[in-house]
Amino acid sequence: MVSRNISVLLIDDEEDSLEVLSLLLQPYVNLTVVAQARDIATAYEQIVTHNPDLIFLDINMPKGDGFSLLNKFETISFQVIFVTSYDQYAINAIKVNALDYLLKPVSLQELDTAIMKAVNRIEEQRNISEQIKQLLANSTHNNFKKIMVHHLGKVNLIDPQLVLYVSAAARYCTVHLVDGSAYTIAKNLSELATSLEDAGTFIRINKSQLLNTIHITSYSKGRSCLITLTNDHTFEVSRRKKPKILDQLQVFSP
Repeated sequence: MVSRNISVLLIDDEEDSLEVLSLLLQPYVNLTVVAQARDIATAYEQIVTHNPDLIFLDINMPKGDGFSLLNKFETISFQVIFVTSYDQYAINAIKVNALDYLLKPVSLQELDTAIMKAVNRIEEQRNISEQIKQLLANSTHNNFKKIMVHHLGKVNLIDPQLVLYVSAAARYCTVHLVDGSAYTIAKNLSELATSLEDAGTFIRINKSQLLNTIHITSYSKGRSCLITLTNDHTFEVSRRKKPKILDQLQVFSP
């Protein structure tokens, strides 16, 4: 497969994910996992210490994400395969810059394809530093605004990625989360849609509903455009918005 041994660093805040990825890499005899890291600070130290050929980098981690780690290096001398559970905005940004990513749970076929591409770049000494710079320059991933909701005397800060959809009535919106909980806030739908623009994954399908595309499981292209989310709820797109929504869904498709 390769003419020399390739050093690999695994970076993920979840221990189970590190163990699974380590097991999946075992058949690749020319790939050697030299270290693992579960946070950005440790990952930076391990990269400086081991100077790996290839890193598998989880995007979503506490105390800084995978992008913030790469931002610490003036030159990227290693190959990168991004790993993520769900983050459609980051995936779109990665695809635009012709970089590789894996979705959790990791598919063996996709893993093999990503490794082959990384190995080819390593053997041909192709540097991805410029692609990474473009990714970081064009990404607002670190600037997502959290949604503030007042509940039981506290202000809760909600990560937009945890939002399934938003429904509106008059001057109020109800934010529905992946865990089944819901919060009502004193904003109209247009105001909330504007505040969520940075997340890059929300689409307004009619006058009263805003959907998060990262939680879409299917949609129909028939006379009625119906969108189904991960909670099995189905939403109908207004006829006026149907052409635009279908175009947007094509962009968001992995």
